[in-house]
Amino acid sequence: MEKHRPREIEEIVGQKHVKARVKAFLDMRTVPNLLLYGPQGTGKTSLAFVIARSLYGDFWHENLLYVECADFIEHRKAWLKQNEHFRIFYDEYKSAVEIFNQVIKEYAGIPPMDADFRIIFLKNADLLPANIQQSLRRMIEKYNRTCRFIFSAKMPARIIQPIRSRCLPLHFKPLDRQKERIESFCPFSSNSEMRGYEMERGEGDGGECERSALQQLLLRIFRKEGFSVTEEALKTIEYCARCAGGGAADAGVAICIGEAASAVVSCDLIDKSAVESVAEHILSHREHIRRMLNAAFEGKAIAAQRGADIGEIYEEMRELLRATGTERDFARLFLLLSETDFDIRDAFNEIIHIEHMLMQFSRICRRRSICKFKATDATAHFL
Repeated sequence: MEKHRPREIEEIVGQKHVKARVKAFLDMRTVPNLLLYGPQGTGKTSLAFVIARSLYGDFWHENLLYVECADFIEHRKAWLKQNEHFRIFYDEYKSAVEIFNQVIKEYAGIPPMDADFRIIFLKNADLLPANIQQSLRRMIEKYNRTCRFIFSAKMPARIIQPIRSRCLPLHFKPLDRQKERIESFCPFSSNSEMRGYEMERGEGDGGECERSALQQLLLRIFRKEGFSVTEEALKTIEYCARCAGGGAADAGVAICIGEAASAVVSCDLIDKSAVESVAEHILSHREHIRRMLNAAFEGKAIAAQRGADIGEIYEEMRELLRATGTERDFARLFLLLSETDFDIRDAFNEIIHIEHMLMQFSRICRRRSICKFKATDATAHFL
């Protein structure tokens, strides 16, 4: 996937307002402390790397410290011992937090190489505990002349307010919900697909079509790799990426599915069956969530599947209620959903809260007689 990561800011799809603000800073050869927030797979990491490339050129690796906070939180000292930047300062007798803070402090104080400042990029910084964030807040103030901090987060509310107030917030929206008009080129092979494409973009060689930013990214990658793709396959990849991202399409997942699908086809045409064959586990997982909600809407109870994300349940329930429910149904069920989402944030076992929510759904639906939404094909509603 790194092969397809953008190298210049113009190569990043979608996020027009974010790109415009960052480009203005890059033109002045500077950048403030940044807080990049939004769903996974929307371009936050790519933007951080683009900023480093634009400011430092060939020395961008030397002037950028990239820290994956999720790995640190999960593995602690085992990760610190293996990481190339942290293992130099590794001490068996120090705590993981002490080592982490020491490395960040040492790096922030080192003079940059052929530049005015270095960059420390903390990915998934919202997972860091409050004591580490407080230390980072003090470092932002102390080393402002030699270092800039870029934080990325899926949940910005988990970043302490003193850090948020010292950073420029930039919101990244899901790529599948951003429409862009692109110059026409035919990414399809069969005549039937080509005719459908021409009908979509209008007659004439110079027509344009409106696609989501994610579809535009996928088409660009397929074209670069020499593959054609059908319209159904493209939409199925987007749907699977939306399922995996809990309602917001993850571009990383979409690219991986596209690469896997290109490996199983016997020619240079990627069709819907190829995508479904490599993304079967994603579709079956979403189908289980659909059955789980159908059962709840019938007043029954069904065990929640481990790994079921509250965002996935929200996305699926919104579609179910759009077809069958009333405004009052929306209000009552989404109130329960929001309460469950709040409870899960500090929970050790989210399945308990999800199953409790489903029982509450069943009780409300038995009273209100909300009918069941039926769908035989997991992707039929979106294609």
